[in-house]
Amino acid sequence: MRAVLLDVFTDTRFTGNQLAVFLDGSQVPESLRQEVARAIGFSETVFVDPPSHPTAGDCRIRIFTPEVELPFAGHPVLGTAVAVGLDRGLGGGAVVTLECNVGPVPVELDESGTGGWMRQPLPTVEPWDDVDGVLGALGIDAGRLAAPVDVYTNGPSHLVVAVDDVSLVTAAAPDLGRLAKVAGTTGTSLCCVTGPGAVRTRMFVPGAGVAEDPATGSAAGPVGVHLLRHGLVEAGALLTLTQGVEIKRPSTLLVRVEGLPDAIAAVGVGGSAVVVGELTYH
Repeated sequence: MRAVLLDVFTDTRFTGNQLAVFLDGSQVPESLRQEVARAIGFSETVFVDPPSHPTAGDCRIRIFTPEVELPFAGHPVLGTAVAVGLDRGLGGGAVVTLECNVGPVPVELDESGTGGWMRQPLPTVEPWDDVDGVLGALGIDAGRLAAPVDVYTNGPSHLVVAVDDVSLVTAAAPDLGRLAKVAGTTGTSLCCVTGPGAVRTRMFVPGAGVAEDPATGSAAGPVGVHLLRHGLVEAGALLTLTQGVEIKRPSTLLVRVEGLPDAIAAVGVGGSAVVVGELTYH
């Protein structure tokens, strides 16, 4: 059983978010996939299978954290698209369509074939019903919020907490046990706009076995949507999200949200990936 190892949302080895992609998912029995993902220990591991139908996409992917299977996740989609493109010799600019459990997600590769943009599912949004609980777990005072606290679902669910000072993001030391009880497997993105088109963010999801994630593509789109909905960024602006610095895995995620604050039309998330090696199980 052989997996390609990549660092995603970076162009530099040993930064970004680690990903293992089993390009031939048939090598790994269904009964072992969760165990293999737990043994590898990355925030996500991907198994590539044939598409359910020839028109459904180039391949079907299954995404596992160390604890649960996810219907969609951003850095596994981008990293897998790059890995599939390289494995199949696709040219730069090719579109790789990955069939996820939320439906097909197209990824347009850049000219190098080592990065690209995905068109994400439009997230649904609801107010979060336990703001005090999540703020208490994060150690954030309600008076420092830059916007209401909302939860977005684009497959997985992401809680977005935008604050008014970047030091609240960089110095945060969440009570992870308390956060797991309050948020469960919902990811919590703590973020702050630091300048025109610049956002600093951290993401915690201890309930899914990931204390802090270095780069969260599925949360990047909702963060952009949240900031647009609450007037903190402009529609169509290219946003650069910096994540993972505090855990020494700096990552860069690009986000563009089109539409109106109350009528989101499209969510795009982009970045780069670099192959770092292979992993073999016998």
